[in-house]
Amino acid sequence: TVLGLTSTVFSLLGMVIYNRWMQNWRYPQILLVGNILNSSVALLSCLVFSRWNLRLGLSDKFFVLASDAVQTVVFEIAWLPGMLLISQLCPKGREATMFALLAGMANLGSGLGQYFGAFVLLLLGVQPNGSEEESAQFDRLWIAALVSAVGPLLPLSLVHKMVPDVSQKDTIQGLDSSTHGSPWARFRAWRWPQEATTASTHEL
Repeated sequence: TVLGLTSTVFSLLGMVIYNRWMQNWRYPQILLVGNILNSSVALLSCLVFSRWNLRLGLSDKFFVLASDAVQTVVFEIAWLPGMLLISQLCPKGREATMFALLAGMANLGSGLGQYFGAFVLLLLGVQPNGSEEESAQFDRLWIAALVSAVGPLLPLSLVHKMVPDVSQKDTIQGLDSSTHGSPWARFRAWRWPQEATTASTHEL
């Protein structure tokens, strides 16, 4: 289809832009910029759901195609550094286990987001069933799109505290242990200091 072909082409364009201009950025910088751009582009869907695109003289087909192209480029820019960070967080010898754990947590977050989105639609009364003349069901859909676009910006306040401030080409130090610095490791060190020291030595 035209939409699928457009997504594929602009996905490649997003990779080119990332590799050409953004691969040397530091992790907090690229994650902040990428996710802010992603949310900003997602706001474009509010224009379609509120029918503002028609007031601007843009047809639905053109607007959907153009916004999908831009969203695909921005998604690649926001997604690639995250995958690179996950790969760097895998300690040597435990790559498969840690990557599966981190990717699984990302998938869990995505699944919970979908359930939360369905709950928001329920609260807003957006429950179409395919019957005739139910356009009123979509009157508040733009609010759901707004929540979907703005919601992912909330965790960005923790980026500088939870993401190492290093270049994407640098090796992240201190990852010899897969559990070093975790809440459970700190609790064990406080409650059973001798046992925690022994376990850390064996793990290294």
